[in-house]
Amino acid sequence: MMDPIKDKPRTIQLDYYSEHECKVVVKPKDHDVFMDSLQNVTTACQLGNKSIKFFEQFRLLLQKLAQWLSQRRGLARHAYITLKEGGFLFIVVRLTAEYNRQFEDDLTKLDIEVATDPELDLVNLEVLALPNGSTDSLRSFLDPDTTMEFSPRAEQD
Repeated sequence: MMDPIKDKPRTIQLDYYSEHECKVVVKPKDHDVFMDSLQNVTTACQLGNKSIKFFEQFRLLLQKLAQWLSQRRGLARHAYITLKEGGFLFIVVRLTAEYNRQFEDDLTKLDIEVATDPELDLVNLEVLALPNGSTDSLRSFLDPDTTMEFSPRAEQD
């Protein structure tokens, strides 16, 4: 026999601005039951949704940076993305020490593209081109715990 209540999708509507103190009890799949105020549960859901959107945008950013690098093969020795206060820093180490105006212009265009892309509205990115130099000088920009290196092999695929 069909249970009309169990077989229909249900919507539970709770009013954040309710005059009454409201507690929400959640029973997740792992049975680790928790209870909190409606306001805290609402905030947690909003943050969860924003986190999901942020990670989707970060994945898109990594794809965009890898594509940009693949279009400039032979100009970059290394490329990294690392954390910087309030966002990310994309560092490209050029193959040569000489200034390359076109490369710098291209990197500036990439910076503007990312900053104005509505699909990357949660991502704050700065860019930096460095001349080819010693590994020791590069270490001053990079924290190994918060840095990802773009692999040339992956960019060729």
